[in-house]
Amino acid sequence: MALKAPPPPFTWNGCYVGIDGGGAHGHVRATDTLGGAWLTTPGVTPAEIAAIQANGSPTMDDDGLQGGAQIGCNWQTGPVVFGIEADGSYLGLSNSQFTFTPAAGGGGNVSNAAAESTNALFTIRPRLGFAAQNALFYVTGGFAEGHVTFADTQTYFATTSAASGQLQRWIGGWTVGGGVEYAIISNWIIGAEYLHVDLRSTSFTAPVLPGFATFLDTFSARFTEDIFRARVSYKFDWAPIK
Repeated sequence: MALKAPPPPFTWNGCYVGIDGGGAHGHVRATDTLGGAWLTTPGVTPAEIAAIQANGSPTMDDDGLQGGAQIGCNWQTGPVVFGIEADGSYLGLSNSQFTFTPAAGGGGNVSNAAAESTNALFTIRPRLGFAAQNALFYVTGGFAEGHVTFADTQTYFATTSAASGQLQRWIGGWTVGGGVEYAIISNWIIGAEYLHVDLRSTSFTAPVLPGFATFLDTFSARFTEDIFRARVSYKFDWAPIK
């Protein structure tokens, strides 16, 4: 009776495609910086400038769903696994905030209405992992780019005027994180992953209108996200590294 050869040991060598989904938490720090005639007009005090800038600098937090897809390749030598991965995600993150300061710094009443959202994210990241048979533990980090919107309006009641504007653009930053994967049957792999994303800051400058075009407000926003997600991938084999 012929003996059946044992199956070859599992290897992480190969490329893969898959889908992922989970939750995301976003944090946006908005900042209003006054410039132009705000800094040179007699009667505008440092206390008033500080109060106006504080009113226009809210912090916004939001939670939403995340879903996307990934593609990558791994190279295994001994227990060490090197990889590269690119992924794209939908992020349902958005929030808005209204603030009001009466007699700001001894001046007039000021209000601020800010809104933000992040709806898409792409990353490309090297991965470095340690394989324990069918399990892989890894760290990862690299480039991230997100599509964001940011709108802000600062209203000055004493002059019945406002500085207002919005932006919608792709901004680049970085990401770092880690995860664990497990090969369950044949070439199917399940896993869980965490990523911290910092898209840095983006800004626009708006004049105070009507009537005060030389008074400028520069609104900026820094976007960060924390993503927790599960993933499923299918791996295409190639020959192991000798």
